[in-house]
Amino acid sequence: MRRMNTTPTVNVAIAGAAGRMGQRLCALAIETDGLALTEAFDAPNHPALGQTVPGSDIVITDTFTGDAQVL
Repeated sequence: MRRMNTTPTVNVAIAGAAGRMGQRLCALAIETDGLALTEAFDAPNHPALGQTVPGSDIVITDTFTGDAQVL
């Protein structure tokens, strides 16, 4: 009997998403099974606001909505 992968998806938000560590964390969240990048945000005056996270359709904003399970 084969076991089915039943790993639940965990929604992740990344603070400081436009910085070097934030960019890496976003990339890891995107490529890791069981994780879903649901929001990325940074400081209100950051020049990367409005850009999408590479490899996703998530736009970097200056607001945390609180919809993620992990920050």
